[in-house]
Amino acid sequence: MILIYYLSGQNLLQMNRIFCISLLTFLAMLFAGKSQAQFYSTGSDPAGLKWMEIKTKRYNVIYPAEIDSLARRYAFLLEKTADAVNRPLGAKPRRLPVVLHPYNVLSNGLVTWAPRRMELITNPPSTGSYSQNWEKQLVLHESRHVAQMTMFERGIFRPAMWLLGEQAPGIGAGLYINKWALEGDAVASETELSFSGRGRDPGHLVYYKAAFLDGDYRNRQRWAFGSYRQYTPDDYSLGYLLHSTIRFRTGNYHFMGDLTRTLVDNWINPAGSSVSFRKSSGLNLDDNIRESIKLMSAYWRREDSVRAPFTPLESVTYRTRDYVTYKSVIPVSADSVYAVKADMNEAKCLVRVDESGRDVTLTFVGFMGSEPVYSRGKIYWSEMIPSLRWEHESFSDIIEFDLSTGTTKRLTRHQNYSNPAFTPDGDTLFVVEYHRAGGSSLVLMERSNLMRKVSYPAPGKGQIRESVSVGGKIYSTVITEKGMGIYCLDPLAAEWERVIPEQHQNIERLSVMGDAMIFSSDLEGTNDIYHFEPESGQLRRLTTSKLSAVSLY
Repeated sequence: MILIYYLSGQNLLQMNRIFCISLLTFLAMLFAGKSQAQFYSTGSDPAGLKWMEIKTKRYNVIYPAEIDSLARRYAFLLEKTADAVNRPLGAKPRRLPVVLHPYNVLSNGLVTWAPRRMELITNPPSTGSYSQNWEKQLVLHESRHVAQMTMFERGIFRPAMWLLGEQAPGIGAGLYINKWALEGDAVASETELSFSGRGRDPGHLVYYKAAFLDGDYRNRQRWAFGSYRQYTPDDYSLGYLLHSTIRFRTGNYHFMGDLTRTLVDNWINPAGSSVSFRKSSGLNLDDNIRESIKLMSAYWRREDSVRAPFTPLESVTYRTRDYVTYKSVIPVSADSVYAVKADMNEAKCLVRVDESGRDVTLTFVGFMGSEPVYSRGKIYWSEMIPSLRWEHESFSDIIEFDLSTGTTKRLTRHQNYSNPAFTPDGDTLFVVEYHRAGGSSLVLMERSNLMRKVSYPAPGKGQIRESVSVGGKIYSTVITEKGMGIYCLDPLAAEWERVIPEQHQNIERLSVMGDAMIFSSDLEGTNDIYHFEPESGQLRRLTTSKLSAVSLY
């Protein structure tokens, strides 16, 4: 009896010890100070950078010392646009750190919680549909994500932050709202608060137009989660399609704010998503999708009835059961057509399309930062090359592929060059150089040894995109504060002259036809091919495309 009592006392003592340790551990976690560990990291910048900080009313802008002027511009834009971005959602974000990464060429941005911050890659995209400054577009889009996440710092998620910290809003957004809804609202915001934005790009919804007019009506899950058999646009396109049509149909331009507030208020309801959509738009999500299909199908049919007849087309590639995309087409001769191919079976590659429509793989390619160009039996493009050490350091170098030998060669090292092009004689290569501290220049170099000859800063401190050589002069698309236009550079006079005034339409895929330029533009609401004679100033539209047309070399 005494022995049994002794053992029970030991067990009780041990249980008390375990309980005390557990209680102390819980209290230590509850009242712990801020942790210095990084919960979610996008990578590191080069170690030699000296970091600075600009404090504004709402933001702490953190940046490397050598981009001081660019950092001040970002700080100004963040503050200037904050009220317009936050007001439709009724969001009041707390002071937020903003980290600028100028050594990464993969133009992008993100907003994340735990720890809460915004990270912006300041290098502008060398191709794409934006017809305004990159920093404006980036700030408008990412600031909207800050407002969205702030909506999940209220209601049940406020006390949840006492236990889970800044993970709580991220968990709320991940559980209660879809990525396409967040991205679609951000695209709508960047469009309505600027003169550009993906919502004004006719190519942004072009696949939905092709699908709806062809009777391809899928359910919500198939549009949202994609398919290995049928091509599906990304979250940005789906989200913008639904958000823009809901706002147009209901007239509720505060739709996203109403949606997120109702989601948070009904967090315990398994049908909270359906309740939120019905309360903020009058219909549940599936009915909203059906109404969006009806609305856009009718709109596109009316548009086509006015624009018809369309330029006839003939397919030169064979049909497959799975989707395949051919982009950056380069017709070298009547029986030699090259393109960049992407499908679900292999990595992106450069191919040659024969007369039968079948393709032959020539070489695999990485992340291409420009359209490929042909000169003297070789194809050139710029490609992103990541640093071996730092995640937030990468380069854009010129790559050469020899069609006769089938060999690939990296011509430059650790540069930020994009959009290569050649003079008609092929002796001079010119590229666009983007500077870490902002701005761009047109760089001319000898083709034989890649010796740098001369560099011309962009006119009006703008961003140079593509360039071609016509009649001994160089013509470049340039983005300034007023939009995108075409400027002419006379290398002898070393001066830029405006040829086509800036406007908020896209001009891309520049090529040469005799003494004229060929390019694609959405000047009349659809991407078509235009013919422009610099000497006379005559501009003609060559195609009337039902969906989209891009120019060819």
